[in-house]
Order: sequence, then structure tokens, then C-alpha cells
Amino acid sequence: MKVCFITNYAYRLFNQKSQIAFGGIETIFYLIAKDLIRDKRFKASFLLEDDVNKRSATEKINGITLYKTSRQVQPKHYHDRQVEKYNRWFSFWAGKFEWLWQLPHLDFFRLWERLKQIDADVYVFASPGYESSLITLVTKLIRKKSVYIAANDELLAKNYSLFFLLRYADRIICYSPRHQEILKKKYGIKAVYLPPWFPRPKKALSLKQRKYCLWVGRIEARKRPETFIKLAKSLPDLNFLMIMAAAPGEQGLLKSITASAAKLPNLKLKQDESFAKLDHYYRRARAFIDTSDYKNLNMTQVQAAYFKLPCMTLFYDPNDSFRDYSWGLTAHGNIQKLKKNILAVFKSEKLWKSLSENGFKFADTVYNREVNLRVFKDLILKLSR
Repeated sequence: MKVCFITNYAYRLFNQKSQIAFGGIETIFYLIAKDLIRDKRFKASFLLEDDVNKRSATEKINGITLYKTSRQVQPKHYHDRQVEKYNRWFSFWAGKFEWLWQLPHLDFFRLWERLKQIDADVYVFASPGYESSLITLVTKLIRKKSVYIAANDELLAKNYSLFFLLRYADRIICYSPRHQEILKKKYGIKAVYLPPWFPRPKKALSLKQRKYCLWVGRIEARKRPETFIKLAKSLPDLNFLMIMAAAPGEQGLLKSITASAAKLPNLKLKQDESFAKLDHYYRRARAFIDTSDYKNLNMTQVQAAYFKLPCMTLFYDPNDSFRDYSWGLTAHGNIQKLKKNILAVFKSEKLWKSLSENGFKFADTVYNREVNLRVFKDLILKLSR
């Protein structure tokens, strides 16, 4: 069974020379693919963008085939005869009806040609925009199966670009019961609730070996990284570590965060760290800080839970996991409350131990690798029957 994961930003997970910043969904796809290829029944590949080995159309790293694509390069013609035929047909009619040029035809023909070349049995994707609809359409044209993953609230916004997708994807997977309910009520779609998973780490370090507050993520306005800077400034007796990556279109914010952090002796910045190195920083942190303003639980929080790292959020209880498992504290949008929560975790060994142990139980129950991987494999295999 050949499974292809489509995401533009995963290349750095395979090649550390890449400057393409990856996020949570890229991490999830990477972990799934690594686990799948350990089973002889599966082969895994990625369709992604590459900023290092641009001359090679394909590349194989650690048993996973990487197919390259570029949304910036417009080919003069397509090598696939069928795709080229319909591209010319489209160009003919677009010459008569100019509004047709406004359609995402370049992405459509690019994806059509590449997916035919890849020839996977199942394509897995999670893009929030029109590209997911195009992928779904192309998989129907080439008679392959599609699995769409609704990973966060942004992907569930009701818009026309997702209408076709939600009606015709072969399977829709969501990562929380809340998303499952939204899909059912808003779209009348029956989605499969299947959380991702994360490898169980080695034995966690003791409290005495944990030294700082940790923030991990891409520098985006919606993640409010400036709040972490304010926390470090207002809590000079505590140490802070920010592991960050640049996000497309947010260079101004990145420069601002870097300049502000340089003025604080208790705050260290690490930029563009590899995925393999993140474990080192999680193991030595005392509290994980999340300043973003969206409600879904993300993979950085799952990692924190597995490393017995209490989670402190500014705005929300991620997927109601604090309520159900008591592994973190939310400030409900009040930064002073967030500061009090952080200080409480640093001052009370009893509180820290309770939250950290509950966090591990939460991660090992909901995001259990053995259980969730088995269910995912069964789901993929059933698509081919």
C-alpha cells in the first residue's frame, strides 16, 4: 500500500540544511510516515517543496521517497500527454472567457501531473485552502483514495474552497471530539476521531534538573510570541527559552521579537532547530508556555505532556484536556493570571509533580503510539478494499 503525504513545508524534517520552517502537521505526517515504513505492507512518500536540492525531481531519505514540486515555477508544457492536452483545452477556452484565468488552473495541472507520476494508492493532506479541494478533485480523476485531516479550527472555517473537499474526500480524520462535532453540525460530515501520536520519550528528568520556561513555535501573529517576551521581562528571576522558526510573511514580527529578546539577560533564543534536537530542550524545561489564541491542542503541547512538562496557556484549555486530565493551567486571557500560574509551578513541588504526572498519563492515553497507529493502518487498508 503506497501512501503519499502532501505538505509543502516538510523538507527540513528530512534535510537540516533546509530553511523551510515546519509546523505541527508536518511533524505529524513525518512521524506517521516513519512508522508506516516499518511495516512491509506500506510504502511512504511526500510531495513537498525543496530549497536545497532543487535540481532533483525525487529524492529518497531514510526509506521515504520525496517528490519535489514548486508553486512558483510555471512550466511551458506538461510531460504527461493527458495533462498537457487538457491544459491546452483550458487555455483555448480561457482565451475566449477571460474569467477562467482567475481559477487556480496552474496548481490544478501541476498537482494532476505530479500525483499521476507518484501513483500512490492513498493521498493524505491537510491544507486549509483551495489546494485541498484540488487534491480531492485530482484523486477522483486518477481514481485514487484521499484522506483529509482537519487538524485545527482554521481548517473548519466554512468557505467555498472546502465545500467540495468535505463532500468527496474518501475519509476525513479529526483530532478532537470538538472538531468531530463541528464537522457533523456544520457540514453534515461523519468524521473519524483519531488523534495523532508521538513516540514515548526516555525517562524524564527530575524537577531539580529543569531550569526554564519553554516556548516553541513559528513566529506568527496568531501565536502572540510578544507575550512570551513580556513574561520574561516581568519575571526577571526566572529563565526563559524560546525556540522559534520564521513563518512566511511574518519577517517584520521575527525581527521585532529577536530585537526585544536581545535586551533580556534571562531569555535565550534558538532559531531553526532540527526536530531531533527538540527533545533536549523539552527534557530540561520546567513549564511549557503557550500564548496562542486558538483552541485546538497542538503537537508542541503533546510533546510537553509526554516529557512531564506542565502546560501554561494564556487563552484556552486545549481540547478541554486541562479539565479532563488536570495537566495544565489556563489564564483565560489574563496575563497577570498567567504569571501567577507560572510562579505557582516554580514554587510548589507538589503542584508541579501532580501536573507533570497527569500530563504523561494524558499523552500516553490519548496520543498512544501503538493504539493510534494500529487504527490508522486499518483505516488506510480498508480504503483499498
